[in-house]
Amino acid sequence: MALPELDAEEQRILGVLLEKQVTVPATYPMTLGAVRTGCNQSSSREPVVEYDEQTVEATLRRLKDRQLVRVVWADSGRRTLKYHQLLSETLELNDAERALITVLLLRGAQAPGELKTRTDRLHAFADRGEVETVLADLAARPEPLV
Repeated sequence: MALPELDAEEQRILGVLLEKQVTVPATYPMTLGAVRTGCNQSSSREPVVEYDEQTVEATLRRLKDRQLVRVVWADSGRRTLKYHQLLSETLELNDAERALITVLLLRGAQAPGELKTRTDRLHAFADRGEVETVLADLAARPEPLV
């Protein structure tokens, strides 16, 4: 699948869904409110944003239309919609690639050393060289991701 160009809001929301799926799996998939909170948190985000609920909901709809997000129902019997990202499956990302894409979506361009440090909770890279190798692999794809 050819990945469409993502706007800043789409990047942030996919980054949040990817991050939270790994770091807080007990609360994943995520509700609209949880996605908004994740987008607007001030740590591990660049730039810091203040999205309202309508912005997040409209962006999730666009991502669903692009088949990058799936809507699921909470299994608690309530009619709560939750959101699950499909990006890692669509792009067939391994754990290392997924960690780098997540942090790049949340913070933008960074040096390999910064990426190694900032991906610690998502994937344990042995050293900066491993980060550089994975980045090169992502760049060498038929449709480069970095």
